[in-house]
Amino acid sequence: MKKRNENDFDSTKYHQLMADMLGDRDYDSFEYDEHDPLKKKIAYSLLGPIQSETGYDKKEWKGVEILYEAILKNNNKIAKYKDKVEISFIYNLIEPLPSEKLTRAKKYDYYNPNTDLRPIPVFVLRKCRGSENPCRLFIDNIGRVYETWEEYITRNKLDKCEMVLPLNGRYEVDSNEQVLLERHLSPACGIDRAVLQLADYATTAGGIASGSLFVAAAMPSVTVAPALLLTAGAVGLGVGVYAIGRSIHSLYDRHRHGQDMSFFNSDARGAYLNILAGALGFVGAGANVAVSQLVTRGVNIGQGATAVVNTIGVVNIGVSGASLLNSGYDVLDQWIVENQRPSWLTIIQLSSSILFFGHAVYNFKMCSTIIEETQSSALKNYQDSLRSNRHRKTFSKLLKETIRQNNGNEVKGRAEVISAIRNIQNKNEVFAALTRSNKDMNKKGIRFAASDGDIKLNGVKIDMNEFMSMNKRDVQSFLLNLSKSEPTPIETKSVRSIVSNTFRNISLPDAESLANYACISQVLSKLTCPILKLLDEIFPNHEKFFNLLNMVVSFFGRAADLLEAEYDLWQKTGDDRHYTEIYKYINVDKTKRMIKFFEEAVNMYYNGTHLTKQGLEKLLSYFHSWLTKQVLEHEEGVARVARRREHSAPSPTRKIDCSKCGGYYYKADKS
Repeated sequence: MKKRNENDFDSTKYHQLMADMLGDRDYDSFEYDEHDPLKKKIAYSLLGPIQSETGYDKKEWKGVEILYEAILKNNNKIAKYKDKVEISFIYNLIEPLPSEKLTRAKKYDYYNPNTDLRPIPVFVLRKCRGSENPCRLFIDNIGRVYETWEEYITRNKLDKCEMVLPLNGRYEVDSNEQVLLERHLSPACGIDRAVLQLADYATTAGGIASGSLFVAAAMPSVTVAPALLLTAGAVGLGVGVYAIGRSIHSLYDRHRHGQDMSFFNSDARGAYLNILAGALGFVGAGANVAVSQLVTRGVNIGQGATAVVNTIGVVNIGVSGASLLNSGYDVLDQWIVENQRPSWLTIIQLSSSILFFGHAVYNFKMCSTIIEETQSSALKNYQDSLRSNRHRKTFSKLLKETIRQNNGNEVKGRAEVISAIRNIQNKNEVFAALTRSNKDMNKKGIRFAASDGDIKLNGVKIDMNEFMSMNKRDVQSFLLNLSKSEPTPIETKSVRSIVSNTFRNISLPDAESLANYACISQVLSKLTCPILKLLDEIFPNHEKFFNLLNMVVSFFGRAADLLEAEYDLWQKTGDDRHYTEIYKYINVDKTKRMIKFFEEAVNMYYNGTHLTKQGLEKLLSYFHSWLTKQVLEHEEGVARVARRREHSAPSPTRKIDCSKCGGYYYKADKS
């Protein structure tokens, strides 16, 4: 290792040069039309002098643009004048840790630890004025924003290193014109980061191992021991929770420090996909468990719920696959293209993506398969629990008949049987009673099946405890009466026909639809031009006719209400003054009665194809009252929209007193 030489250009000399160049002013000011020089200064501080005649390459300039946007965005939150940027440039000199310097010295003969440094720019925005120690915003070289200098020192994302910085984040010199500096270890050297890194190691290894086991187990040609799968599941649960937590924290950290949160940013996108894949994994597993539990209770899962569960499974595989591809691409891009070690968060997201994808593939089953397997298992357990083969045959007969009565729907039939069996406390005794009576039921054409949580004979619910206590003669008598009580097919058809005809005869009167359009035409013919223009203003396009139609229906509805009120008075008092001949044809059902009153109201004011003179006068009077209400509501709506626009308009920049430094700053309200 070389000894220190007074000519070595070390961190102190670098900062001294910057202090001599920049220390005579607090901030550089760039007006709204001077942003090109600002971008060039950002580029120089970030990349150094231009190395080719064509300038910085596109990839380098993209990083400059990202930083410029971050600076401008945060500046406009606190600036008095939009796009006027007051900024200063300082540097954080990065030095390897002493142990790393020793390692490099052993590896390279001419290694000089005194000149092994890397300058990292820090951009300082002016925030407060009128204070001895005004607040500032600090933006690092990757666009993270820090509210204080202390926050930058303790929360930056630098690797393990020693930081040599201008004291308090500004270039100042002492009485001998020597620059004032401070030294700190980077946050990555802290004990909390060390513990976190150990957790990252374990999580990465566990995620890759568990995910690989699940992928292998999903292949038909590969057999994985159940004990290994159980272990992989337990490890995977911890890895999944940890990975989701890390991704959520990374998004929170990015938001807190003003970094890009959009899906187009690779780091944010990786976190979003990781969280979504993990959440869907837990949701998918929960959905499968929920379906299994419901099926074991005899619930018939509908088509809608089945579609939802299937969709969750497919989307789970799709999202976890997308997360795996995205994380794999990010690792390769950072490793090969960027020529840098991938971040631990990226590696964790890759390992958890392998886990989530493997788990999704291994656990993917269509909902119908889950239902079928769970039902078959539950029914087999019920059947195996019966004490004799005769009882088991009776159980099979119950299952087949239940499926037949559900039009051959096996899923629904099995669900009915499971639901009924769950409600039976003494299964062996019940099936013993059914087995004893099986021959008699066959002779009398009586079938037993499960329905609505019970075992029914010919569709009739019976008390099984009472049935089991009957002697043979009582059972035969009971079954004989039961066989006679079943309606014949002819009786069933006759009842259905009567019910169908009854409901078919109930319909709305044609008088309503015939009268409304003629009424609208007559009303419009009596209106003046100003009123017609007012209608067009309030109800543009075809809304006018729709609202007029509602007005006419409301008019006749009120007339029908008056007839109903008169009818109620007659019913209560029996006074003939409230009686009319129409009551002879009135139905006691109120709904049907109101339909008849509506028809009568139309007939009262309608003659042939036109309204009567009295009817037109009353309708026009009702129209003007209705129009007045519509005009008031319209004007109130217009005023409400105007108030909303005024409230939503951008407010001017406000001067805010700062509680931290005692100065003041400006705040631009969101538009």
